[in-house]
Amino acid sequence: MSRKQTNLFNVLGVACAAVVFSNLILATLNGRLNRQLAESQTEIQRAQSVQNTMNNLVGQTMRGAERDPSLKRLLIQHKFILADPTNAPSRR
Repeated sequence: MSRKQTNLFNVLGVACAAVVFSNLILATLNGRLNRQLAESQTEIQRAQSVQNTMNNLVGQTMRGAERDPSLKRLLIQHKFILADPTNAPSRR
């Protein structure tokens, strides 16, 4: 084997080692980012679940406010908009 071939193989070996090392670093970073993404998605799903529950509760309260003036005052105090039944579109 000539000196030129030996130097070429050394350069290729160093390049392969650099690729393997960078691959290990990227794999570690990828795992960390995947965990962070999963945590963020879980938090968003919880928030959406709480929001759906709140929307259902407010909807039920608004329906109850049609008959109970104290509920109506409470909703107005907390700036929830009550639908005006006289302006509601008619269903056919």
